[in-house]
Amino acid sequence: MIKTVFGIGGPLTDANFNVLRMSKPQVQREADRMARRTIRQGLSRHARGFVFDAGDHYRISICVSTPERAA
Repeated sequence: MIKTVFGIGGPLTDANFNVLRMSKPQVQREADRMARRTIRQGLSRHARGFVFDAGDHYRISICVSTPERAA
C-alpha cells in the first residue's frame, strides 16, 4: 500500500517540496540508505533503519545503538 513517508522532523519531500508517497519495500530501502549514510558520515559505528506503519503514513526511524555482544 502506498502511503506518505515521515522521518525525523516531518514528511520526506522531493526537490520541489512535494511529499513523497512510497510502498513499504521502497520505504525500507530508504531507511537502509539513511542508516548507511549515518555510518558513512561517522555519526555512529552501528546503525539500522526501521519502518513503522502508523496508519495513514510510514515512519522511518534510525537506531544507532551498539548491539549487545554474546558472552
